[in-house]
Amino acid sequence: MRTIPVALLAATLLACGNGGDLCQATFEPYPDLITGRVISNTNRQLLSGMEAYRTGDFATAVDSLEAYIRTPVFNKAAHLYLANAYLATGRPFDAELHLDHLRNSPQQLYRDEWEWYTVVCWACSDQPDRALEGARKIAEGRKHTYQEQARRLVKRLE
Repeated sequence: MRTIPVALLAATLLACGNGGDLCQATFEPYPDLITGRVISNTNRQLLSGMEAYRTGDFATAVDSLEAYIRTPVFNKAAHLYLANAYLATGRPFDAELHLDHLRNSPQQLYRDEWEWYTVVCWACSDQPDRALEGARKIAEGRKHTYQEQARRLVKRLE
């Protein structure tokens, strides 16, 4: 797993909206599991966006990933990475829209991820009541990838 430089991440999180402190405490970008794939004509734009994402250049990642999801055949994971790039650039409402694409997908891809990052969107858009409710649901529900993060958020918001 590659990591995003801490100073760069801290700088981008300062761009979060009114929920800045809560956003900083809650948001950690989803790990890049795409960079390193063999480049093809169909994934070139995705890999370009993911290279920017990997290096913490989230504004460039947004541009590339937005272009990629407009192609006829695209990897649905792009919605998750685009949502995270939006969160990192202080655009939680745009992020939530792309998470909705995953939530409404018949395949139910990345369920734990869209559930958690939707809560993060609420934390980053100054909606602490919604964030608390969503975090409680994850913390107290079925086994969940982000259960520990949700528990920490519940403690912070109570």
